Amino acid sequence: HQVPYQYFDGEAGYRNELDRYLRAYAQGELDDTYAPKDAVVLPATALAEIDKALAEAEQEISAAAGNDADAARARLGYEKLQLQMAKEAAGLANQGRLEYAREKFSRLLTESVDVGILALTHEFFDRSGDLDSAAEALKKWLSLSDPEQGSEETAQAYDKLGIIYWTRGDFERAEEMHQK
Repeated sequence: HQVPYQYFDGEAGYRNELDRYLRAYAQGELDDTYAPKDAVVLPATALAEIDKALAEAEQEISAAAGNDADAARARLGYEKLQLQMAKEAAGLANQGRLEYAREKFSRLLTESVDVGILALTHEFFDRSGDLDSAAEALKKWLSLSDPEQGSEETAQAYDKLGIIYWTRGDFERAEEMHQK
């Protein structure tokens, strides 16, 4: 993208440069500043899990619709909205619209209590190089799961957190995470 940042010898010079720039823009000779630059491709398995959870949430909402369970329907509706936001954010990341995806994933990081959404959030931040947010997603994931249960998902979260610490050069904490 070209921007006429330079000193001009007067108003006439400025007008000539601006006119040249606007003509190039009108003829499509300038780069599209809004075009996607790079994409962050997220794992298909994580996206499939979001789709599966979204379908399950829709079924649960339909099942709850016949009951007089307003609180349950409201909770399920909120979960569905978060799953839809996660799906949108993943689509934006795959299209290369990273700032929009980052905005949605940041919101999900603060609001969501769904482990699948947090896993996808971690993947986005990790793959886009934001290790602080990736670690935050993993810590929240671990706070929601039962570390004593020793599930595969908990082990994956500890492993991924260990990799982040290793990348940062904090080898003691990395080893601690891998041992958990």
